Amino acid sequence: HLALSAGISRIEPRQDREPVWVEMAIATVEPEPEPEPEPEPEPEPEPEPEPEPEPEPEVIEYEPDLEQPQPQPQPQPQPQPVRRIVQGLNASSFAEGAGSGFDARAGTTTATKATDEIVGIDEATESAIVPFASVTKAPKVRYKPTLEVPQAIIDAKLEGRVELLLTVGADGKVSGIQVVQQLHAEADAACVAAMRRSRWRPGTRDGTPVTVEGVPYSCRFEMSPD
Repeated sequence: HLALSAGISRIEPRQDREPVWVEMAIATVEPEPEPEPEPEPEPEPEPEPEPEPEPEPEVIEYEPDLEQPQPQPQPQPQPQPVRRIVQGLNASSFAEGAGSGFDARAGTTTATKATDEIVGIDEATESAIVPFASVTKAPKVRYKPTLEVPQAIIDAKLEGRVELLLTVGADGKVSGIQVVQQLHAEADAACVAAMRRSRWRPGTRDGTPVTVEGVPYSCRFEMSPD
């Protein structure tokens, strides 16, 4: 306590001072406005994409199907000939109800004498066809036209034989030809053409002329020694 008392005694007494008034002015300073932000640059327009090239048309090669039948052109209808009306008899003039006024004998041929056997009008349309081996008398050629040799056969010096089977009618005309042994296309055609112009004595069976099929005949082509 003694030390504290000694310290306090050393403190100088407070001197009273007169107050002095000081005028103060407060100036307000407005802050500078912030600079306006620079406008953002407009984005550059994106380049337009180049148009894609149009795809080339695909070329499809078409191969015709040869196995399928191709359509055939339809034949144009031919105008029918105008038939003239001429007075006379025809194949049906002697049929029942034809109105011809008389009757006629029906048969298969007129190349023989009348027989006791008769046939109906519906059976008299065609002559009887008999195989060559079944005739009583075989047909015999009575007119043989000249065989015209094609120039291609002459140039090729081709020799040989063309074998045929003929159908000879009861009237002596050749109505059918079958080539059974060929030599050359032109030689075959020449032989067939000659036989179509030939005339025959008809074959008979029991004395009656008949149509005979399978009559053998041949055309021979050979070089002359000259």
